[in-house]
Amino acid sequence: MNVKKEAVHNAANLAFFMVNVLHILLEKFRANNDNRKCGIRDFISHHWGIKYFNETLKLLLKLKSIENVTSIGFIHV
Repeated sequence: MNVKKEAVHNAANLAFFMVNVLHILLEKFRANNDNRKCGIRDFISHHWGIKYFNETLKLLLKLKSIENVTSIGFIHV
């Protein structure tokens, strides 16, 4: 497997950038929730919950059948 030095360099920089952004977002999340013990998993779960809530509202507005609501968590729809 050939991996070029520039590709590895770019991937490492992207990974460090994502970690830095996550730390900034996590600090804001902790401040908004008045809980310094919130972790990364709490942050991720919170945003997945918001996504599922918004998707549920969209489907309820269309409400053709209850199967629409149960299909939210499916991987392949």
